[in-house]
Amino acid sequence: MRRVLGGGGASILFLLSCAGTRIEGVGSGWDPTRHDLVQEGSGLGAAPDAKGVQKIPSIAEGESLSLGAELLSHPDGGDRRLEGSVSLRAHQVADLLEELEPNRFRQLVQLLILDAKIRVYAKENGIFVPPSDLRLAAKRAWAHLQRKFRRSGLRDFEAYCWRNFGESSEILRKKSRLAEARRLLRSYALRFRLHREGSVTFDFVWSRSKQLLSRFHQRIQSGASFAPLLRNLLKEDPSARGGHLPPMPLEGGHRALRLIRRKKGLGAIPPQPMKGPDGEPGFAWVRILARKPGDSRSFAEVWPLLQKDLARNPVGAGELELFLQDGYDGGRDG
Repeated sequence: MRRVLGGGGASILFLLSCAGTRIEGVGSGWDPTRHDLVQEGSGLGAAPDAKGVQKIPSIAEGESLSLGAELLSHPDGGDRRLEGSVSLRAHQVADLLEELEPNRFRQLVQLLILDAKIRVYAKENGIFVPPSDLRLAAKRAWAHLQRKFRRSGLRDFEAYCWRNFGESSEILRKKSRLAEARRLLRSYALRFRLHREGSVTFDFVWSRSKQLLSRFHQRIQSGASFAPLLRNLLKEDPSARGGHLPPMPLEGGHRALRLIRRKKGLGAIPPQPMKGPDGEPGFAWVRILARKPGDSRSFAEVWPLLQKDLARNPVGAGELELFLQDGYDGGRDG
């Protein structure tokens, strides 16, 4: 299906997978058109306290690693001097990266923004990573790296780490574990938001032509399959866009939710006027596939449910990018 916003979306989200779990897919906050879900690690989690509510845990394996919102902190160390015989400052690396690889530079900026948003949400809601989840995910990530080493044909694992990653195996293992912890915190935060606010899953198509969308709607109502019809529509109207969207908060900022909030139950909504992502006039077609009501309980009360949900339906690239683009902390469109 058609990508709406080009650039580095897929690469940004691939960065989040780090060593252990691959995340593939392309999306945008306005119209993610595909998302490939990949299995998350899961485990038993922390034990409840005397009142039956789980405490925020911490874990230590050689070094202390708290598993709360601070995982996604990227401290500002100032324009530090880099080690070496030539006097260099950190900002010079960023300047050169922006000059030579502007897409990569923008991807890293977007990753920092994503983590900042999720960190705020995680802190406000007391979100944490269950230690057993991290133990399992870190173990899988390290086993994956060791399998790659065995396939390389090299005999010295330490030399392999230095050659491919520029770091010792000890440092690499710590960074891999931190990366998995961050990935899991992002997953729990995003899924808790859906659980807390309630969510909706739907198909979405936007086109400048109401006639094309009306014909599309009629054929869907007659039993035609969504994906082939969308491909045909995109050929007729190259400016059109759409796809099967990941679950969204019912009170999220996606423009189509304004239509969905007006409709009860499930089913298709005939073409309605809606501006495109650049403000151009057009029409939107929506088919509501599922609705889930919100749950007002705290994260400490519901994380075991989220753990099971993530094991069955892990967070995909589209869901991550929706959180980045959604403007969940801003105003709504109706």
